[in-house]
Amino acid sequence: MFLRFFVLLNILLVPFLSKAQRISNSDELGTIITKGGDTLIGDVKQRDSGLLFRSTDNASDKKRISYTDVASFQIGKNKYVYFGSVYKVEKEGKKIGLYSKEITGTNQPTMNTTLNTYYYFKRPDESRLTQIRAVGVVSFKASFKTTVQKYFSDCPDLQRLIEQETFGKNQLVEIVDYYESYCSN
Repeated sequence: MFLRFFVLLNILLVPFLSKAQRISNSDELGTIITKGGDTLIGDVKQRDSGLLFRSTDNASDKKRISYTDVASFQIGKNKYVYFGSVYKVEKEGKKIGLYSKEITGTNQPTMNTTLNTYYYFKRPDESRLTQIRAVGVVSFKASFKTTVQKYFSDCPDLQRLIEQETFGKNQLVEIVDYYESYCSN
């Protein structure tokens, strides 16, 4: 009799305990910072229409949060921002940020689906992102050097390093670090 009771109790409680454990696991927790300045910590899931949030305090209380109400959010180790669309933060400094966005496309003429990663720079005083590199895109209209040199016209030393190919299209984080450390803005 005791064994049946114990088995039944385990069957009923295990789903609740595993859910509570999942919510409290720091690897799956997320943080949302709203445009109003509120910080929400809990289970965060990305959806096309916005974020699905469940508080760690009340695991049954789910709510949808529109991207337009969010300043930034973090899921695990990845941080995201919303500038008319969701972008992953690759590196963020006081003078400049590096962001990326993965976009699924169709490769012509084979009609194969491809995943393309686009990279962008943005300074805090700029209202728009500047696309600087696309990975996986066959035709990229402006060359990397031309785009980046024009963007960093306020930092001749960085322009020179890009021209000399000290920094190239695979050193975007290093470019941000250099700009943060050595360029005045």
